[in-house]
Amino acid sequence: MFDSGNTRTMDQSGQEDVFIENGMSEKVDKNNVKGKKRIKCLRDKTAPRLPHSGYIQFLNDRRAQFRFENPNLPFAEITKVLATEWNQLPADKKQQYLLATGQERVKYIEELAAYKKTDAYRNFI
Repeated sequence: MFDSGNTRTMDQSGQEDVFIENGMSEKVDKNNVKGKKRIKCLRDKTAPRLPHSGYIQFLNDRRAQFRFENPNLPFAEITKVLATEWNQLPADKKQQYLLATGQERVKYIEELAAYKKTDAYRNFI
């Protein structure tokens, strides 16, 4: 019936069927493996921060006004409404946010190059 050893098959939910020698299957959840923890990356607090994307800038600009107009909505609902508003925004209005992001990215690259020449960067590495 089965040769010696275990036979494994994977289903769509990320669980793995392990067929033991007697033919019985045992579910093993591959997404919830004990003992493995995510390693957090250390961040240098003196390093320049990445610029926000155009979408995040749009959210930050509109959130305060929208929250004032709708004080009872929770944060998640506000974000959902603003996300649909971003998707329906005309291309020329989106382009304003994207251009601002491009300018901030150029500024960030310059600041990062200057930061990499400092002693703080060498000490962090």
